[in-house]
Amino acid sequence: MDEKKQVLITGASGGIGSAIALELASKGYDLVPTIKYKKNLSLRRMRSHEQFASDTFLLIREYKPDLIWIEAPCNSLISYAKKYKKKHKDVKIIIDMIDMWPESLPIIINKNSFPFNLWRNIRSKNIDCADAVVSECDLYKKILEKEYKGNINTIHWCRDSRAIHSELDLPSDELSLCYIGSINNIIDIDKICDIIKSSNKYSNSPNLNSNSQLLYEAISHNKS
Repeated sequence: MDEKKQVLITGASGGIGSAIALELASKGYDLVPTIKYKKNLSLRRMRSHEQFASDTFLLIREYKPDLIWIEAPCNSLISYAKKYKKKHKDVKIIIDMIDMWPESLPIIINKNSFPFNLWRNIRSKNIDCADAVVSECDLYKKILEKEYKGNINTIHWCRDSRAIHSELDLPSDELSLCYIGSINNIIDIDKICDIIKSSNKYSNSPNLNSNSQLLYEAISHNKS
């Protein structure tokens, strides 16, 4: 396989990310565009992942790598990896499980119903193609042991033994807003924008109005 530089671009559908993607494309880099989605609990997200996996494995067939390291989700990558492994038995596949939907979803519903069962089955019915599995935590490892009989290791990439300081020194006359994309939370970009926009109605603070408007415009731009 010819050595080729690889670049990961987040937010490549607009703004600075888009400009960087176009610049790299002009230099011969391969790009894998994806379908945008506003909610991580949606059929559109599943369709985006399916397209991403399909396009990614078109490039993998061209590169012919010796090792494929998959971060899941996207679960569709596992499905395509199994198909690829059938024709390329010597390739090594490692699945890095960074999220476990629907098992770890923080909601009280029937997680065996559609679309949760479909999302889970894409992973569980194809994960046996892996030569090894890496989990983010022991909870994921325990769940995965029910569907994968091979080697599973938990790697705490961000583990820190220092104590967490929960006391924050924040100004009493301002509302501080912080958006953190996190694992195992249902994200709704439209709702986040509505909350930020509505906060302006209940404050006379110029700092709040100014800062929340900037954050709202930034998120709105990225979701459009």
